[in-house]
Amino acid sequence: MKANTTFLRCGLFLPSLQLPFLLEAIVRLILYNFVAFSIEVFNLVDYLRQMTKALTGLSKERFLSLDLIRGIAMLGILFMNIQSFSMINAAYANPLAFEDLNGINYWVWYFSHLLADSKFMTLFSVLFGAGMVLFAENAVKKGLAPTYLFLRRNFLLLIIGLIHAYFLWFGDILFSYAVCGFMFFFFRNSKSDNLINWGIFLIAFEIVLGMGISSTFLHIPEADYTEMLQSWQPNGDAINEEIAIYQGSYSDQLKDRMGKVVTFQTFGLLIYTFWRSGGLMLIGMALYKNGFLTGQLSNRFYTLTGTVSLIIGLAITAYGIDQQFGHGWTMEYSMLQGSQFNYVGSLGTALGYACFIILFAKMKGFDFIKKIFSNVGRMALSNYILQSIICTFIFYGFGLGWFAETSRFHQLLVVLLVSTIQIVWSTIWLQYFKQGPLEMLWKRLTYTSAPAKID
Repeated sequence: MKANTTFLRCGLFLPSLQLPFLLEAIVRLILYNFVAFSIEVFNLVDYLRQMTKALTGLSKERFLSLDLIRGIAMLGILFMNIQSFSMINAAYANPLAFEDLNGINYWVWYFSHLLADSKFMTLFSVLFGAGMVLFAENAVKKGLAPTYLFLRRNFLLLIIGLIHAYFLWFGDILFSYAVCGFMFFFFRNSKSDNLINWGIFLIAFEIVLGMGISSTFLHIPEADYTEMLQSWQPNGDAINEEIAIYQGSYSDQLKDRMGKVVTFQTFGLLIYTFWRSGGLMLIGMALYKNGFLTGQLSNRFYTLTGTVSLIIGLAITAYGIDQQFGHGWTMEYSMLQGSQFNYVGSLGTALGYACFIILFAKMKGFDFIKKIFSNVGRMALSNYILQSIICTFIFYGFGLGWFAETSRFHQLLVVLLVSTIQIVWSTIWLQYFKQGPLEMLWKRLTYTSAPAKID
């Protein structure tokens, strides 16, 4: 219902304030605009709630375990992404490329790499695959065409990813997920065993591809080698130039971001993201179909699998860290060959995380903790974009301009601040709406003029 603002224009709602005429007029004007603004906000909230109710019939079945995994993964990815927001590009892959790595800063990096790097993105890839199957199932239940709807939905995600990457942050993953989704959605009806086998093959293929590329380093032209080395360990001039760009104007950042995005969405997609993310999506489909992700297996299975996976995964990653420092983080070893330890170890660690999160979802009690983390997961798309908005404002020149000015320890404090903001805002928002703002818009655009038939 739209609020009636006629009484505001009459000015009858304000009693005499017993102030000089001019001052009273100013006070009345301020109060008028404040109340008018408040009512417009009320109207907007009321409209959004009505829109959400209209879409209730299209809401998919929710699984607490999926929302919990997604929410924890959403907060977890910032422990690594914060480095990309706050420091030069090379510092993400090569911790020796920039700033001090001693004392507390070393341990912040160490545990971020051990516990977070590639682990939470693995969970997101698995959930994206599971989500494709779940989306298709819900469309069929409603007598709608799953392929048409998914392709429409996925195209919208691709557009969101492009906007996010080019205009906000080059590290976007939505575009790559959308590209993978266009292909791997059509595998959703395969048997679970086949999905797992194909997923393992794709993941293993990336390892072989990375090792093959690594073996060619000594045979590439000197000019290309020098350029690669500069990207891995930039000199002082290159570092100062990048700092100046991201502490400078938005237009300068936009120009610099263009080249990074093109590289990430072409070369990066072809040699890394497509194979790993695509393989994990297929495995995610299988883990949803066999009941693993929805908590349908025994507690004993989750406990044993989670414990063994965590021990193996963390051990492999820890060994890889030791090897990286032993080789001095040289480009020839660390860029591809040395990174394979974390590539493999992150799979086991992520599986362990999933097992224990699912066990937590099945436990009785702790409803408040489950609620706040699952709320973040229910608004994953909105929260992912919000992370970029907050962090670019904090670190880039169009905001506070803290780029290259915070230690790794202080970056950790920013992560805790942003995570708290996301938990609070997700909890408040979902008291009024069933979905996040971007999820609501995404769904509305997806189901507009949806064909009422099954393909």
